[in-house]
Amino acid sequence: MSSPDCVDGASAVIDVITAALKTVFDPQCACPPVGGGSTTVRFMGGDGVVLEPDCESPFLWVRLAMRFRSEIFPDPSATLNPCYSQEVIHVEIGAARCATMTPETDWSVQAQEAEISFDDSWRLSRALCGIYATLKDSHRIGYDTVTPYGPEGGVTAWSSTIIVGL
Repeated sequence: MSSPDCVDGASAVIDVITAALKTVFDPQCACPPVGGGSTTVRFMGGDGVVLEPDCESPFLWVRLAMRFRSEIFPDPSATLNPCYSQEVIHVEIGAARCATMTPETDWSVQAQEAEISFDDSWRLSRALCGIYATLKDSHRIGYDTVTPYGPEGGVTAWSSTIIVGL
């Protein structure tokens, strides 16, 4: 068995976040996603996300975007004793889908994709509230806005950042 010093406290937080995304995008849930759902959530590393939706379902991701120490949550602190400050992580979540890219605009397709995108943004918002409810008693937590991306490269997406004190 590993000692507590050998376990990254961020792992359990990532598990909660991943489970929340799976729940709100589950195609079998009580109110299934408008554009189809998925329970596959990709854990990503690095400075950005490789958006590769398969066009049949949303591409869902969780990415550890940043970690730092903070004396005043949620702000990063540059201190002389940083290891005695609270560790904080920023975790990005998102949902991406294929977008139609044609020379001629088909407004009915645009309207359908907008409705699906609107639903995805709502689901991310629901996931954020679920994550907050699950972690609020054991962690300091906040989250940022849900913001759009695209349709660059034939992809539209929504994402947000969750800030958690470990």
